[in-house]
Amino acid sequence: MTKMMSLFPCVTLVLTSLVMCSDSASILFVLPVSTRSHKNVFAPLAQALAARGHAVTMFSSHLSKHGLDGVREFAVPGMMDRMEVGSKILWSQMGQTGVVNNLFTLFFLGKLGSEACDKMLSMPEVQAALRGQVRYDLVVQSVFFEESCLALAGKSDTPFIYMSTAGNWAHLAHAMGHAELTSAEPSILLTFTDHMTFWERVVNTVQYHAGNAVHHLLTLPMHERVLHKHWPDAPPVRDLHANASMAFLNTAPGVDYRNTLPATFLEVGGMHCQAPKDIPKHNHLPSHCQRIPNAITNANANGTRCQRIQKGFCNATENGLSQIF
Repeated sequence: MTKMMSLFPCVTLVLTSLVMCSDSASILFVLPVSTRSHKNVFAPLAQALAARGHAVTMFSSHLSKHGLDGVREFAVPGMMDRMEVGSKILWSQMGQTGVVNNLFTLFFLGKLGSEACDKMLSMPEVQAALRGQVRYDLVVQSVFFEESCLALAGKSDTPFIYMSTAGNWAHLAHAMGHAELTSAEPSILLTFTDHMTFWERVVNTVQYHAGNAVHHLLTLPMHERVLHKHWPDAPPVRDLHANASMAFLNTAPGVDYRNTLPATFLEVGGMHCQAPKDIPKHNHLPSHCQRIPNAITNANANGTRCQRIQKGFCNATENGLSQIF
């Protein structure tokens, strides 16, 4: 944890080195397709930059419950409801990690992303930036199928970086000129380990190329339409991709698979983790254990067996916690 937390000042230094030399830079965070957990990865970095005197603006699918210190937030209209529907669809795919299921997931995310980008680019605050009335010194762009939002960085020729809330997505690597080693690096959408069998390597390779095909043939055209709607003379999305200064990945060498990453990819896993706190000491465990028998007995006709199970569970839990406290 200490090593992960030590990444924070390093990442902040890298970001500030990308912006113009001034006392305060204007930094934009773009993540219109974002669940609460996705935003939790971005929020600490945005707050740290704001604490250092930078003007930080963030567009996401929802406003933070308690706000972000020093960060000006905007919510993309209607996207939180769409994210809740989308999350249910994605959760229904959990455990179904076949290539066909994953291709459906990729197409769905691409469609959701293009819709979110269209809504965001239509917002008055974003339109002002597209017209040049507001200018940013750096854009931090989420890697979650939001390519048409590159209009904000591309039209004003602003440096931008990608930031992934997970690992290295295949389409991101391909866009930045990097090809994954499919014989050794399992897809983020599959459940394989780095000790793949021959058949798993075949499936992993098919997943990689099929996923890129779906992205280029189906997802990118949707984003091209949104991009040209708000920026008629925009270059192809593929050209905008190539202008990324670097990519931050929410992975860490100590806990994730080894990756053959180029120098422009930086693993910053754990950067958003909070400092550890002491475990509070409570004396409520006996009362919780007393309620467990009734809860389990009501859910199972075999009440006698259930009572034996939670009696042993409570005894083991109390003994374990007594060693801690």
